[in-house]
Amino acid sequence: MLTPNTHPFTVERRNAIVGAEAQRMTFPAYRQLLDGAPGHDIFVAFQGTELCGLALWRESDEGGRRLLSVFTASVWRRKGVARALMRQAQKIYCTAGSGKLAAFWSDSLPGAEPLSRLLASLGWSTPALDCVRISANAQQTKVWSDSRRMERMTVRPGIEFREFGAVTASERAEIDGLLEAEGVPGRWRPFDPLVNVNQQLSLLMYRNMNLDGWMVVQNSGPGEVWFCSLYNRGLSTSAGALMPLLVEVCRRHHAAFGPTGRWRYNTGPEHPGMAAFLDRYAGEFADFHDRHLYSTFTFSGAPIATV
Repeated sequence: MLTPNTHPFTVERRNAIVGAEAQRMTFPAYRQLLDGAPGHDIFVAFQGTELCGLALWRESDEGGRRLLSVFTASVWRRKGVARALMRQAQKIYCTAGSGKLAAFWSDSLPGAEPLSRLLASLGWSTPALDCVRISANAQQTKVWSDSRRMERMTVRPGIEFREFGAVTASERAEIDGLLEAEGVPGRWRPFDPLVNVNQQLSLLMYRNMNLDGWMVVQNSGPGEVWFCSLYNRGLSTSAGALMPLLVEVCRRHHAAFGPTGRWRYNTGPEHPGMAAFLDRYAGEFADFHDRHLYSTFTFSGAPIATV
């Protein structure tokens, strides 16, 4: 148990905690973990019976720990509660010989900046980009895709589209062989054996009869799809080379799911061009857009920027 010298609260590690205050201090998706779950730890700060703050951790696959959430009651903010919660966790995990600690968060959350400053003050790595995330409803996207600006950008001679469902097995094998010879990684090829691929929305794009790019679309839930792969072979050097493909898929998505249908897409730092495109244009067609960040801590005292 840790008792800070300057503030009359105590910090301890627990397996479970009950009560409305604890629920309010935890993201809804994680609240069921407060009842106690294998591989999870709860650190709490109390003054008497008053809950001042709560941090929730999960064991990672690599043997380290991942911070899921940390929250301080409003009347206890700027009194060192979050810092004490984090320090106690780091102390216990260091003693236990745990591996690397990691935290992931959205830059759109109100507490993003305070969390970044807190982690930096505790020796964590400089926040780095995990991925750019967007989500949109079909109606908003259709307004964007049907605009005159998009029409000027995407209606180009020589462009044709083919649904995955219309591509024969022999054609798939031929395309896969071509892309393998070019060095395109298997996970980025159009016919990688993913589950729940929507064969009507997933499209190949041809430019002057040459395969130029593709988008793989997965069914991810009722009325929702995930644009899980968007690839350009580079036959066109235009900065908007994939725009016709994106617009066409969005139009077909609206036709298939109606105005309430949704789609989402993520891209990581390994695709800086796409990340920059989303940061610049997502506001035109998406109702959710954020940058998902991460930071790490190692007990050697040398923070690193990779996970």
